[in-house]
Amino acid sequence: MGTLAFIVAVLLITFSSQIASGIKRLGTFLYSHMPSVKGASLKEATAGIFSASIEIWKVLAIFAAGWFFLGSGWPPALPTTWNIPSWFHISSLPLHGMRVMILEETSPSKPLTNEQSLALRSLEVRDYLDAKTLADSKGGKGWRKLDPDSSTANLPQEWQDIRAKLKPTESPWVAIADSTGRIVFEGPYPASETLAFFKKYGG
Repeated sequence: MGTLAFIVAVLLITFSSQIASGIKRLGTFLYSHMPSVKGASLKEATAGIFSASIEIWKVLAIFAAGWFFLGSGWPPALPTTWNIPSWFHISSLPLHGMRVMILEETSPSKPLTNEQSLALRSLEVRDYLDAKTLADSKGGKGWRKLDPDSSTANLPQEWQDIRAKLKPTESPWVAIADSTGRIVFEGPYPASETLAFFKKYGG
């Protein structure tokens, strides 16, 4: 695709003067003849327009031929998906389907505080996540708790994708993704008002 883009760019640059010349001729002809038709017969008008636009059609023909012979076919098909930068997406809250990944070290370098431990093991939070998160492609729960160093190779692809995007700087860590897999939050796991925190995203 990069080669095709380069060739197209070269064609457009190479023939830019012809395009400009054609547009200039067309503009000159219209300016000269349209205000008054006294000296312009139908034959002259047709010939003038043809002469003014032929350079543009040459460029279009070369472009079409180049695209065709490069194997892309003509006319080029519009993409079925668009690569929109992630920063452009705006997720409205609460999310219409969310997935949650919690990263907690199995053998932490320093012990969890009592508040952190209670927040991580809250049955109220677990019940909420069971009810509100979006099931994965294998029908599993829409939230996972993993060791930061554990492999996700055997998990459904969406979990592998979410984990690959995370950059935890401490433990425990939590990430919330929308239904498309875009991370809408990533940061330390809240030790207080944990349920309220999740409800902000899940409703």
